Amino acid sequence: MTMTEPRQLYDVEAEKNLLGSLLINPSMIRKIRIGSQDYFIERHQWIYAAIIKTYENGGVDYATICAELRKSGKLKECGGEAYITGLMLVPSSMHAQDYAETVMEYSLRRKAIVLIAEFVRNCYDTGQDLESSISRMMTEISTISRPDGGAVHISQFIEAAWDEITDSYDNPRDFSGIPTGLKGWDEITDGMQIGETMILAGLPGVGKSLLGMQLAWGMSKTSPGAVYQLEMSGKATIRRELSAKTKVPTRAMKTGRMNENQYASLLMAMEQLGKSEIWMSDNTNWTSTAIRSDLSRLVDQHKIKWFMVDYLGNIKDQARDDIERSAIASRALHDICKDLQISGLLIYSFNKGGMKEQSGLENLSGSGKVAYDADQVVYMTNHPENENEVVCKWKKMRDGDNSGYLNLIRVPGFPCFGEKAKGY
Repeated sequence: MTMTEPRQLYDVEAEKNLLGSLLINPSMIRKIRIGSQDYFIERHQWIYAAIIKTYENGGVDYATICAELRKSGKLKECGGEAYITGLMLVPSSMHAQDYAETVMEYSLRRKAIVLIAEFVRNCYDTGQDLESSISRMMTEISTISRPDGGAVHISQFIEAAWDEITDSYDNPRDFSGIPTGLKGWDEITDGMQIGETMILAGLPGVGKSLLGMQLAWGMSKTSPGAVYQLEMSGKATIRRELSAKTKVPTRAMKTGRMNENQYASLLMAMEQLGKSEIWMSDNTNWTSTAIRSDLSRLVDQHKIKWFMVDYLGNIKDQARDDIERSAIASRALHDICKDLQISGLLIYSFNKGGMKEQSGLENLSGSGKVAYDADQVVYMTNHPENENEVVCKWKKMRDGDNSGYLNLIRVPGFPCFGEKAKGY
């Protein structure tokens, strides 16, 4: 084959063998993720659609498939009964999943070529917003592996849910999500949930960035993750954590006025932090598209399970104003969590109304879509009677009753919080 010859991006035998396997052993339908449009040969698309329809109606065999194709007027165009019979001469239906993987791989390649060609056209069109084109392409690339064809029979979801329940029964644990190290927090949230975003919002200076990093360090003990620190430098972030661990003031670290014991404890804590499963950036020029790309890399290379952005309002997506920018960023980060199956913790702020009274979701800054996109929203406010105490109140829980709250105590002189129930 020369460089100018087009490569055949389909496998006729794999398509035929997959259809034949499903005709012989219809139970394999539940074990493959494929849609009718993943077949390249049109008559194979029709036959697969007929198989799925008859399967959902109660039974797949030679007679029901031929009847369904005849009813839709496609039997003759498919090659008639003889072609259906020929499909059933598959070498072995035991390899249905292997055939499906081949069909899906070629389908993905074809979809990627179409998507990239469209992206190239948009790049040449200077009237198109490049950032939007990149964002749209990244989103579509992450979803092209999903099968076409829309809804499937509810039994597939029942089976998946039962597998999860069975796994939990066989391997019981305290929390279904990622534990943060704050027991009260985890009891309310059941841990940080995979595929969901949580917004931690509060007034300036209340300590939301500090609490966010404390939760991040806690999650890193059991699951790797990433931190996009758009508010403060990476060195300052590390100094805070060292101070929380050693009770050496950050000022002492910066001035060097420490005794030998303090210095030794810092060295030991530094060694422990170096083993943490956290990847961090303090670049301030992140867009949601760039974050998606970086997280895709980290999921692939380091199997991360969570990320934190501090803070959402600093993401540099192109938009007409801050309201539109917040809507774009929140939707993009929500989609990232779902597509990459990771958990997202987003630090955010109140609007002017929220500065006075944190009464509802409308008090978040920016677009109202921010609260709509989030799976959980937590308000962090100062306690009205104790300046060393803060209250975390859940204003939204997609899978809960929204009634949770947690009181935390600022550890005097050090950058960390303790749970009031533990006696700090």
